[in-house]
Amino acid sequence: GAGDEEIKFISSEAIVGTCMVMEKIFIRIQQMPNPDTVRPERVLVKWAERLKAKYESEEADYEWIADQFKAVRQDMVIQHIKNGNTVAIYESNARIALLEDDLGEFYKIQSYLMNLYKEVEEGDRGNQCEFLAYRVFYWL
Repeated sequence: GAGDEEIKFISSEAIVGTCMVMEKIFIRIQQMPNPDTVRPERVLVKWAERLKAKYESEEADYEWIADQFKAVRQDMVIQHIKNGNTVAIYESNARIALLEDDLGEFYKIQSYLMNLYKEVEEGDRGNQCEFLAYRVFYWL
């Protein structure tokens, strides 16, 4: 199915992260990680907001930003977090990837977003029309 391809191991049981450190490098996981190494939703939301600000202020380069967002997405998937915060983080990450012409990353994120929009409440669907338009342009 469509999802974050970098996440090779998904348990049917969600864990709840307890790591309070915001910055975390992306590492492919082969088994369910210890909750001490996974950041909870509130930390992920705050970190994603900071990453967006760091990108906009050119405080960090795109490769680092992309790696950090990948780690954020991974922590969200591991914990089965699918809500308005998830949508907002994926949309921000997708826009940055698009601005950087990183189409591979953009379409991976967008593919996950299309499924996410189907799973979240209508009020949590963020900018679904914008991302559907990107999909239409891609197929033209």
